[in-house]
Amino acid sequence: MNKILIPENCTPGLKRAWAEQGFLVINGTPELMSGDIETRHKTFLELLKREDFRYVFSLDFDIFISEWCNEEGITYISHTVDSPFFALYSVSASKSFNRLYTFDSDEYDALRSLGCKNISYATISTDVVNLHEAAISKNVSRERYSCDVAFMGNLYSGDNHNPYDKIGPLPAGVRQYLDAVLLNQQTIWGLDIYRETKTPELSKVLKDNIKISWINEYRPEAFDIFMDHAIGMKVAQLERRKMCDLLASRYDFKLFTGSDTSYNPEINNCGYVHYMNEMPLLFNTAKININLSLHCITAGIPLRVADILACEGFCLTSYIKGMERYFDIDKDIVVFRSFDEMCAKIDYYLSHEDERSEIAHNGYLKAKELFDYSKRVAEFCADLDEISVTPKNMQLEAIDSFIASKDIAELNKYLADLNEITAADNKLSMLFFMSKIHLSETEAGENNKIFDNFTEHTEAVSVFNELRNLVRRVEFQEEFPINALRTFIETKAISQTALNAIVNASCVDDDIFWDKFGRK
Repeated sequence: MNKILIPENCTPGLKRAWAEQGFLVINGTPELMSGDIETRHKTFLELLKREDFRYVFSLDFDIFISEWCNEEGITYISHTVDSPFFALYSVSASKSFNRLYTFDSDEYDALRSLGCKNISYATISTDVVNLHEAAISKNVSRERYSCDVAFMGNLYSGDNHNPYDKIGPLPAGVRQYLDAVLLNQQTIWGLDIYRETKTPELSKVLKDNIKISWINEYRPEAFDIFMDHAIGMKVAQLERRKMCDLLASRYDFKLFTGSDTSYNPEINNCGYVHYMNEMPLLFNTAKININLSLHCITAGIPLRVADILACEGFCLTSYIKGMERYFDIDKDIVVFRSFDEMCAKIDYYLSHEDERSEIAHNGYLKAKELFDYSKRVAEFCADLDEISVTPKNMQLEAIDSFIASKDIAELNKYLADLNEITAADNKLSMLFFMSKIHLSETEAGENNKIFDNFTEHTEAVSVFNELRNLVRRVEFQEEFPINALRTFIETKAISQTALNAIVNASCVDDDIFWDKFGRK
């Protein structure tokens, strides 16, 4: 049975969805998702050694997990449910063992245009079965959630949520432009004004005046994504505060958030709710649930909408481009394009309970049809079957067959073709292949000739030769400092898989090496 690691604490429905596709789910640990990177990496390798999983899945793309999976030749699948998501614009996102999905079709188009070939579009997903079961629970108190209108979400107050406020002085004309974007973007949904109106000249001025220490680790286009995000968070702050003030002044309104609302005593701030235990009761109990989408989500159904519908709650949401593809508007879900329209529809549906209940039920049926984890995971698995989930393993099998037959001529031909395969540029792949090749060269008496095929991979060849030399010194020299090899392995990010293969290819007696170095 295939094993898949899910690092975060996932819902029962997500585990069930993978199990339905024939996978054994391996649960992550707190150390894998929190703490320093060294601890996370160590935990990952310990889990890999113990469980021998060949796949990893996460909601939202994790750069570090991507790096570790690609080092070990493990297929990493992620479904990103936030937009824009900076990590998708990292160099790591394009690595060959990643299978990435985003719920926003505009972001998908943008990433494909940048050359990210392993990104796909996938509709948002949630745990419809378990959320609905919790939502209709009997014999539970619903008093906390009972109200005419509810909103659950961040108000994006405070420095951590407002990178825009940290932007320093800018040329007068540029600051005026950004202020105009902030003013005009409010209550215009389905259109990202900054994204549509920015010019290369504007981007250059902003880059010259706004210094971001970490941006060099990402694609050049990541700066524009940062600005889009910063503006989006600031617009959301202004917009959500305005909306909450309006709703508190006119309706029996409850806000569920951890954000500070002391600026307006009229707002009934009920605090956080637990995602699986409390949120379903809230959405199912409140007469009308408001969703106010971030403007940087321009062509995707947000997770909050799917969650409300899964709980059989009535959803009144700001309009998002393409919603008609999924919903029968005013039958499955209700939309607004301004706060005036929002209030008019609240007034109408508060006085039309039967229509409201019917729409909430239709929305639940649509969520069950479209958004359950089981639907998405089945799609992910179909994609994996289509594109071959383990290209490197197939390459290794082919190499092993050439090695076994001692057919160096055919191996040379295969490796020449392999230079055109993305996986051959992965350092782990190169080290693994070279160690196997070295074994075949030694047995066939064709020393170093096969390396001629890798003249464009001089760094990997150099790393391989140095690692092979260190491994041999550990085996044969009594006083050789083991720490020199450990440091080299850490510095060059050599995987256990590659080290095992090189020891096998280079040592006269593997046991002598492992007794000195420490057992694998």
